[in-house]
Amino acid sequence: MHMEEWSTRWLRMQRIKPRTVESYTSLLRLYILPTLGTVELAELSAEAIQVAIAAPLAAGHGRTAEQVYTLLVQLCRAAVRAGHIQASPMDTILRPYHVPTPTAWWAPEDAARYLRLRQLALDPHLVVWVLALCCGLRRGELCGLQWQDIDLDQCTIRVARQRITLADGRTVAAPPKSRSSARTLAISADLASWLAAHRPAAGGYVAISSSTGHPITPGGLDSAWRRAVRAAGMPPITLHGCRHTCGAAAVRAGVAMRVLQDIMGHSSDAITSQIYAHVDQRAQRAALDSITGLMI
Repeated sequence: MHMEEWSTRWLRMQRIKPRTVESYTSLLRLYILPTLGTVELAELSAEAIQVAIAAPLAAGHGRTAEQVYTLLVQLCRAAVRAGHIQASPMDTILRPYHVPTPTAWWAPEDAARYLRLRQLALDPHLVVWVLALCCGLRRGELCGLQWQDIDLDQCTIRVARQRITLADGRTVAAPPKSRSSARTLAISADLASWLAAHRPAAGGYVAISSSTGHPITPGGLDSAWRRAVRAAGMPPITLHGCRHTCGAAAVRAGVAMRVLQDIMGHSSDAITSQIYAHVDQRAQRAALDSITGLMI
């Protein structure tokens, strides 16, 4: 069986989200099948696989190379389980080294300054920006949030869905990113009161396009955020940077990583620590001052 036939069969057997199917299909079409598509599974070698992984690396796309590696690991392990090959050639290949680009965020005082701007009161997406900065919701979660998910009496926000844009241009509702992403946030009474004052009579989705009146797309929300930041003269950060702003503020406030994990919807507090533990250098400086004081 050729690699192309096996990858097509394997992909059909997977119970994965549409966005993941699109991602895998793209990786196969662009990087894996041009090099390995006609290779028999039994003749698949580590040397040939390295060529496929090297292509995105040579183009400076370390994250893509890592994704190609991960997909090939799954394909080869499944081929072993199905009895098509005796051992996975991926067992001898090291994962490509990838250093993610840090996401810029605002310090809590910058976020507070932005939310106090007088002109922000006229922004049709004000509620979305407040939820992004104060609750750390992802872009898709912001787009998928409905007013019925916000219980103002119980002071909770239920993250039950996201809205994503597929490769064909359609924006659809989908389950949250992972099981841990489906969560209920216990918000403050002050935030609940503020949301009550800004809740429209019609309800529906929270993030609405000001031009069409329909739920805004993730890309449209990105554009609206860039315009809002530019008009305010604030340091530019992405909409996802609002999520990191929330996490950084939590670290500065001394929130436990286990609690922050639940707020962010991460699968483990190890992930939360890896992302946010370094954002407040004051805690590091205090610790190193204590150590230095014992030695010099």
